[in-house]
Amino acid sequence: MRKSAVAGIGRLGCAALLDRTPTDIMKEAFALALLDSGLAMDDIDALIICPASIGEPRFMPAHYLASKLNLEQSLRYCGSTSTGGAGPISALLLADTLIAAQRATAVAIVAADTLVSLPPADMLERIRTVDKMINLDDFADNSKPIVPRLYDAIAAWHMNAYGTTREQLAMVPVLMSRQGIRHPQAMNHKEFTLDEVVNSKRVSDISTMLECARPADGGGAIIVTDAERVKDVKQKPVYILGGGEAAGLEFMPKTISEEMFPARRAVQLAFREAGLTVSNIRSFGIYDCFPICFLKCIEEIGLVGTGAGGTWIEERYQHYSAQDPRDEFPINTHGGLLSFGAPWEAAAIFSILEAVEQIRGIAENRQLQNPSPALVYGNGGVFTSAAVAILAS
Repeated sequence: MRKSAVAGIGRLGCAALLDRTPTDIMKEAFALALLDSGLAMDDIDALIICPASIGEPRFMPAHYLASKLNLEQSLRYCGSTSTGGAGPISALLLADTLIAAQRATAVAIVAADTLVSLPPADMLERIRTVDKMINLDDFADNSKPIVPRLYDAIAAWHMNAYGTTREQLAMVPVLMSRQGIRHPQAMNHKEFTLDEVVNSKRVSDISTMLECARPADGGGAIIVTDAERVKDVKQKPVYILGGGEAAGLEFMPKTISEEMFPARRAVQLAFREAGLTVSNIRSFGIYDCFPICFLKCIEEIGLVGTGAGGTWIEERYQHYSAQDPRDEFPINTHGGLLSFGAPWEAAAIFSILEAVEQIRGIAENRQLQNPSPALVYGNGGVFTSAAVAILAS
């Protein structure tokens, strides 16, 4: 049963939005989503935000934004997610739950952050604060960012366990760059070569700068309503068919194994609720903060068998090089975190917005012939949180 649907969307980014704070971006994105939906301010009775933990950390950030939007008197729910990069998809599933429980009729979801407009010293200091929370003896050296080193450790494990090659990892940002050049709001509009990725500045033992999520300012907003009310809005509704969340370990274990990845459990819950399998999915929004995150996700959701992500991406890389990829590679058609951009933990909202635009049929030169149903996946921490939603017309 279709309980709820996306009725409106708004997006700012990704870019260097030098004159805007995360709150400014959230307000503008909310206004765009409200206009897109055709609803009025007093129709909104719930607000969920993904906090701007780098650009503008605040006490009770959802309530702060509610006051800036003059929404506090009309809200029946006001809160924020705390699932890291999975946050926007967690928020979408929470909106669906609130509507199903009749605790809300129109939910606004807002996510934004600013990285590139912060003074570099401030950005590095705030990221180091996050690094210090990851208290692992094996990663005690704070002279280098810890998150790339943790993902590198998983990449090295995948290479040793399954024969994944260095070049196969680098093919992920190459493919994302080819996707991103089609989106006018993407941070990157250059098609990378394999040599450029492998030989760009190294940030840890394996990963280079072009294999890290692209720092950006930006954000987006989504209005979700109940399935009956959405019939009255002015845009084509995009329904939430199912979703699932799962938790991994708080910190990466010293011994890496397949059991540490929570995405498979989240995907299974989503498929069960939607009554679908991976063979039914026509387009994907996959969290790609680093190539290994992308490869593990395509394995966990069942696009390819465990350990075969490297071979799969190489086949797509070779095929993509030879022809128009739009319907041959219906993954991250906006460019993903690696090319569209990543305003810290807000990035997955762009996967949702891209899925909605694809299903509405308004993705312009990115448009797939048959994008519905779409699966979107968000990853929080270092495989600490996984959230999956399935959307359809």
